[in-house]
Amino acid sequence: MPNCNCDNKQQRVFNGLGYNAAPSAPSLEININQNNPSPCQSSIDGYTPTPISSPITKSIRRPPNLPPPPPPSAPFLENEYSTANYLINDNKRREGWRQIGRNASIRAVKAGEAIRNKFNNERNWAIFKLSLCELLFSTILLSLGIVCVCKTKEFCPYYSAIWTSIIFILNSFIGLITSKTNFVDHYITHLILSLISIVLTFVGGTISLINWQLIGTYKQNNERGRQLINPKADEEQMYRAFCLLGEHDSRRISYIYSHMNEYNFRECLIGVKIGIAVNSLQFLITVLLGILFLVSIVLCLFRICTKYVNEDKK
Repeated sequence: MPNCNCDNKQQRVFNGLGYNAAPSAPSLEININQNNPSPCQSSIDGYTPTPISSPITKSIRRPPNLPPPPPPSAPFLENEYSTANYLINDNKRREGWRQIGRNASIRAVKAGEAIRNKFNNERNWAIFKLSLCELLFSTILLSLGIVCVCKTKEFCPYYSAIWTSIIFILNSFIGLITSKTNFVDHYITHLILSLISIVLTFVGGTISLINWQLIGTYKQNNERGRQLINPKADEEQMYRAFCLLGEHDSRRISYIYSHMNEYNFRECLIGVKIGIAVNSLQFLITVLLGILFLVSIVLCLFRICTKYVNEDKK
């Protein structure tokens, strides 16, 4: 029976005689815990070793797999995606103008409310706005009359756009004063001037319509008494709008042909255009002013009647 001793030698017995076993290949023992004694040494020393816990081994963590590098791209240029300075300045300038417009509109609204609060009632406020419109159109009509007299006097012989517009402007100022004071006498004055203005609108519109129809026409000297425009001589009548022929007239054509080097056809054509435009606008504006004056008459009559009715009740 084999025996185990501390020298690691094995002996066998056969018939009472002992012999050593054949040598075997050397064995390699690896003891991980070097602090614990071998089981043979522990048995010799006569005590049981206390197991000592092995040191804690920490596992080494590998870093996570990194993403692949991005594909090569074009080199980034400085200020490639930044806004240009001139665009920033333009935006600031536009925003500044917008802010100015907002402030102006706010001031205009506040000024309109302040003006409206100064009037006694809604009817006076309506007369105020109506008088402002009359003043605006009358000023435009006066400007057209001045242009026609300065540029093409032959197309505005009676200066109807000037003297009628002066009466219209006076009536507009009376209407503005009436809307503020709210006096009955002022309403009566505005009523009378509005009636006169309506008559003048008929007169001015008729004259402008006749002037518009006479542009480009020609009548001989013996018929001058039948027309509104009375030239001093037959040649002056031929000279009027010589660049425009309303109908075939051999006598006028021969006159223009014989005197064509004496006149400026370009200036004549410009004068014809101005004359047509002024007379057309004068007719339209007088019609519009007639409607406005009619509304003013209605408002003034209503205010005057209301005033006297209230006095009778008292």
